[in-house]
Amino acid sequence: MAFTLVGICYRLTRLLGLEAKDAPGRHGGPPPATQVEAGRRLLWACYILDGLVGLGVDGNLCWKDSLPRAPLPSPEGDFIAQTSALALNASAVDVFQTPSALVHLDYRAHIIYLTYLRTRALR
Repeated sequence: MAFTLVGICYRLTRLLGLEAKDAPGRHGGPPPATQVEAGRRLLWACYILDGLVGLGVDGNLCWKDSLPRAPLPSPEGDFIAQTSALALNASAVDVFQTPSALVHLDYRAHIIYLTYLRTRALR
């Protein structure tokens, strides 16, 4: 049942286009910042769920080839203040490859990074 729910979660994130960086808003313009950030947080929550349930086994993982091509979630202070974090506009693949960038991440991004490392170690 858990694998089915993770698979549904993965497919819904793909169907909603949460990995797309330039997804149009409701009326064709850019979507509100809160909608974009909520989508990012939902996408990364599904990634963490996939990593924990999949246990590093390729047959059980939905994101077995790479990380989602989406920016990391904004820090909580930036989200509340509705400001954008310039350091997090790059995708997680780019941020995780440079150790100096990891220092500037908040706890949400560190949880994603730890899940990424755990999955790689179990594989």
